[in-house]
Amino acid sequence: MNYSKIYNEFILSRKAKENQLIGYTEKHHILPKALGGTDNKLNLVKLTASDHYFAHLLLAKIHGGKMVFALQAMSNLSNGTERPCFKKRLQYSHIRKMSAKNYSSNFSGKNSPVSDKEIYELHNHDGRVVSGDRIDISEKTGLTLRAISSLLLGQKHNYNGWFYPVKNNGKSGKELYKNSNLTDQTIYNLYHFDGRVWTGRKVDFLDSFGKKLYFQTIDGNCKGWYKSQEDAKNHFLRLQKKCKRNSQKRGDITGLNNPRADKKIYHFINFETLEEKKITRVELADFLEIKSSELSCLFSLRQKSIRSWGLYDTWLNKDNIKIIRKDRIKYE
Repeated sequence: MNYSKIYNEFILSRKAKENQLIGYTEKHHILPKALGGTDNKLNLVKLTASDHYFAHLLLAKIHGGKMVFALQAMSNLSNGTERPCFKKRLQYSHIRKMSAKNYSSNFSGKNSPVSDKEIYELHNHDGRVVSGDRIDISEKTGLTLRAISSLLLGQKHNYNGWFYPVKNNGKSGKELYKNSNLTDQTIYNLYHFDGRVWTGRKVDFLDSFGKKLYFQTIDGNCKGWYKSQEDAKNHFLRLQKKCKRNSQKRGDITGLNNPRADKKIYHFINFETLEEKKITRVELADFLEIKSSELSCLFSLRQKSIRSWGLYDTWLNKDNIKIIRKDRIKYE
């Protein structure tokens, strides 16, 4: 019997019905971890308890070895009596459901033997105060247990306005740093080479521009900001001279002088006057006093013409047009 084919078809059918499952389910690794599988979502499928047992029964038939031990571990679950449970799908399903119900009633939430029973008190910036254990606080505030743990351990200053006053007063680390005596309270008057003026402390500079204020150059430059207006002006003049030198060195690169310009000769025609020109697209753009990029619609065939000018080879062919001497175009 081809157990591999049965297993694959079984998994495909359960994958298709996965969203329709209601009640108790178990996660199954399609390719078990013992055989190199991962926790990727594509390798997981939700199954009922009986289907989960059947899946491992097929895996044991296919692979043997480790999969047989996995099946034995599932088969020998205790059902609360002295004898082991029966090695059948229905018995396994019944035991698993009863076990899950028993654990949920007696060992989860506050009934868990490892749950934190200590009473805590959280405050909110709006004046609210709640107290209780972690589960009570979660129900009253809507915070997750992980968020509450972060507050109680001092890892976070506040969550949605809630804070633990034993660890901190709810202010963020940035706010605490601003008000700290260690903060540099020096007021800087800075000037940008583009003409802007700014006044404030280093932390204010970080808030405004997202960058730390450090003067590491001789003239006091920090991301274009200078300590004096004269230094900023001199920097602007240096930039102008540098741009001018580069422009002179490069030369004129406008129009056809641009190394990336299209220098191909095209055949253009005026649809109204029937005047023809064999020139580059740059020369036509200069003639029409428009940007050469505006002619792209002609070459992509989005438009037939621009200011009555179009591509001769594209629109005027023997199949669909005749040029008549009466200064007009007549389509057949």
